[in-house]
Amino acid sequence: RPVRMLLVEDVAVNRELVQTLLEPFDVEIQTAENGAQAVSAMQEGAFDLVLMDVQMPVMDGLTATRAIRALPSDRARSTPIIAMTANVLPDQIRACVEAGMNDHLGKPISPADLLSALSRWSPNAEAA
Repeated sequence: RPVRMLLVEDVAVNRELVQTLLEPFDVEIQTAENGAQAVSAMQEGAFDLVLMDVQMPVMDGLTATRAIRALPSDRARSTPIIAMTANVLPDQIRACVEAGMNDHLGKPISPADLLSALSRWSPNAEAA
């Protein structure tokens, strides 16, 4: 079955880039434009993986990740969440981990890094 991914990113061109990069692979992508939409999506659906932008309007990625981790379902606590951010300093990466994120991709997103993260965190890694 395809990998079900929630892509949380406020910038349309960045959403399109990730979708284009993953098009050749068996990945089903649902998008959210801010952290509040991401929390709602996690309450309603089941995802194998979340790609979470950190800096967004309405609700940022760190706040959204903490809210998702606080949801009552095991799935919300265990679904891998990968930060996507231009903030790559050690303190910034540590803040992502402390918020409950599992991994970190620097922006601009490199196709190789994206596929590597997908294979690391996807339940059926052979898809990548």
